[in-house]
Amino acid sequence: TVSVLYWGHMFRGVSRVLLSAAPVKMSFQEVTAHLDRMPGWSHEPEPARPCIKKTFLFADFHNAWGFMESCTGHINQHDHHPEWFNVYNRVEVTLATHDCSGVSEKDLTLARHMDSVAEGFTREIKQ
Repeated sequence: TVSVLYWGHMFRGVSRVLLSAAPVKMSFQEVTAHLDRMPGWSHEPEPARPCIKKTFLFADFHNAWGFMESCTGHINQHDHHPEWFNVYNRVEVTLATHDCSGVSEKDLTLARHMDSVAEGFTREIKQ
């Protein structure tokens, strides 16, 4: 049995690697360079809340909900949860890493995953 301090919480149990390197806030230029290759994603710089955003449009509610549900495995596995908003066929996604108060590689990884998942659903792309 081991005790591990993880994100401010104490866990006791079978040894598992829980600690990872703290996410690093990317510069506006770094984020912009990545988003140039990621259609539909935009970057909100400071002084506004540093984040990346995209609106996914699907054929209907069933496809929008299916997209969100299909993303949850990756989201939970990586313990990085989006801020998202759904109305009928629209899913608005905002990604930011609270641990670094900005955009990190975790956000870009999740954004790429969401783009990949969205390809499996009947959709329209709003850019």
